[in-house]
Amino acid sequence: IAASHTTLTAGDALYLRGVARSTWRFFEQFVTEEDHWLPPDNFQEDPAPVVARRTSPTNIGLALLAGVSARDLGYVGLLELLERTEFTLESVQSLERFNGHLLNWYDTGTLEPLSPRYVSTVDSGNLAGHLLVLKQACLEAVDGPLLSRDVLSGFADTLVCLNAECAKLRTGSHWAGVELLDRLRSESASCRTAIESTPGSLEAWSERLERIGDLSGAIVDTVDEISATRRPAEVEELRYWAGRLAAQSRSHK
Repeated sequence: IAASHTTLTAGDALYLRGVARSTWRFFEQFVTEEDHWLPPDNFQEDPAPVVARRTSPTNIGLALLAGVSARDLGYVGLLELLERTEFTLESVQSLERFNGHLLNWYDTGTLEPLSPRYVSTVDSGNLAGHLLVLKQACLEAVDGPLLSRDVLSGFADTLVCLNAECAKLRTGSHWAGVELLDRLRSESASCRTAIESTPGSLEAWSERLERIGDLSGAIVDTVDEISATRRPAEVEELRYWAGRLAAQSRSHK
């Protein structure tokens, strides 16, 4: 059977990268030290926010590969990927097992198995497959470039999310502090300019990341000023994406 290829339109690619950036948000927000770097099973939005603080071998494998994908897409640097991976695997090593097999459900807060205790061949098989892919990704990272165009594309994705939130606030043009939003748009445009061309040397990359770091810091400061004039719920998303832009800069630096 001949392989078929589909070329995405620019709009489709932009949409899918937006989905990717929003998906990684789940892992960066919920896979943290508080839960031993193990992913929750799900997050409920309605009728009230609830995090399901339980995990399974499938969830763990997906979190590991989400980190690999986040690095491929430019959302995290290599060091951050390695740290997150190591933290997760250290927690996995401490989990109770049955004849060497992971059980299917654990409390992410206490690491205690959940009842009823059982081994799932499906979930264990999923994790085994995920670990094979993780191994190959780590081997490829050894010989791959430390920094690439993907880093700048990752910044672009986060800027899209930031600008979308800015546009939502901008619709309230009667707001007395609208000039702050204009400043934010200008700073965002400067950051977009800084990621248009790809540096050709490690020294040039260092200078570029320093520039992006300065710009993201200015964006965070402006968002702080905006936040002081609006209700917290109105600017929660804007603050989040400004913070993530700055965090990406630190990760790559």
